[in-house]
Amino acid sequence: MTGENKQKLNKNAGFSLVELLIAITILAIIVIPLLNVFLTSNKLNIKSRQTLRATTMAQDIMEGLKAYNIDELKEQFKNPSEGFYVIDDSIIKGEIKEEFSLEVDEHGDPCEGLYYFSLSKVTLQGTEYDALIKVDAREYMEGGSHTNNQKNMGADGSTPVAHNNDGIAKVGNVNNNDKKRVNKDGLFEEKDMHDEIWKLFKEKFEENDIEEDEICYNLPGFTGRRTFWVEIEDSGSKDEENNIIADATIKTEYEFSYEGELKSIIKTDVTSFSSGNLYFFYYPQYFYSVMTDEDNIEVDNKDNLDLCMTIVKQINEMVKLTDAQLSIKENQYRVIAKFKNCDADNLKVRTNLGINLVNSKYLGAEGKLPEVPNQVTFILNGAERHDLNIYDLSGVRNTSLGAAGTDDEITELIYDVEVAIYQEGAAAGGFQDEDKKIIIEGSKNN
Repeated sequence: MTGENKQKLNKNAGFSLVELLIAITILAIIVIPLLNVFLTSNKLNIKSRQTLRATTMAQDIMEGLKAYNIDELKEQFKNPSEGFYVIDDSIIKGEIKEEFSLEVDEHGDPCEGLYYFSLSKVTLQGTEYDALIKVDAREYMEGGSHTNNQKNMGADGSTPVAHNNDGIAKVGNVNNNDKKRVNKDGLFEEKDMHDEIWKLFKEKFEENDIEEDEICYNLPGFTGRRTFWVEIEDSGSKDEENNIIADATIKTEYEFSYEGELKSIIKTDVTSFSSGNLYFFYYPQYFYSVMTDEDNIEVDNKDNLDLCMTIVKQINEMVKLTDAQLSIKENQYRVIAKFKNCDADNLKVRTNLGINLVNSKYLGAEGKLPEVPNQVTFILNGAERHDLNIYDLSGVRNTSLGAAGTDDEITELIYDVEVAIYQEGAAAGGFQDEDKKIIIEGSKNN
């Protein structure tokens, strides 16, 4: 074979075994880390999807919780077969219940103002989770940190008023001092009449050398009376949760007299609300008049809708009363609350009517309670009733004015909420931290 032919054969020769092994080794060095990156990325994607699902579930539960107060939540978790609306119960394959032993006091009893609820085998996009809900109102009760840090002081000027205290005159986030947080849905809030009174009798006031800032409840010769009419009707529409939206028309008639001159003002307000929650805030009549007269609140529930009406006496900060003056006025003051087209079962009243707005330490005899039991009369469809579902503003059933207490008597209006999502099976194991996927926090303000 010639040299030229040998060169042609060499050009067509393959890799040697050593060269092949070297190539495979180099390829493995490059590919194996890449495969590991792909596997790690896939695991992260799966974990991220699970975290996203858990977060979505936690947010859905949190939004559902905000639609109900404590007694409504307790009822739903106690009897879910009769109606469970926090989330779609069709995705829950396990138990719905209230937990009583996750956190207890020194006596082994559930802590006052603290509630736990659980859901097991909640399915979202093919993945099952368990959920634990913590509702904590303790920090807004007397002695709690939120109460201790607030600026709203009681009548003694040094003790903060607990947000969930029975006698507080303002509910939840409905606070005159914080207009941005006022929930306008289902809210009627009487405005101060100081300016209107001044305009009505400006000439006579000036004739008597009375300045505008001198108008007060004990102005000699000044009297007045007032009546509220509330008409409630089905609007014909429903909200996103299929609750009936009701329209409330509130007409207020004021009749003022000064030195023989009688003048009146009629105001009409309209508000809408769903889930039956109507908030009615007003100033007691004695802030406008020296007359010890009755305030009349007449409610006509034309379509016999389920109604939870919160009636709140407010303190008029424009009118300066000493504690002694306020105590006298409160004890003389009376309210007639009339309800038409209501049943005892579908009417719930939350109120501080019957509660003295003066701090109990200013009520005279030591140990005297702040209740004024004869201050309010409830009339249902023409007959005086003493067994309605009547609660203090904190949601505690007022047994002196309403029906006997029941197991669902606690309804704190302000509380913190934690929703924790766990891997499926955590409920059976007592919700251990290592099984937790995600936790979100929030609060309810009314």
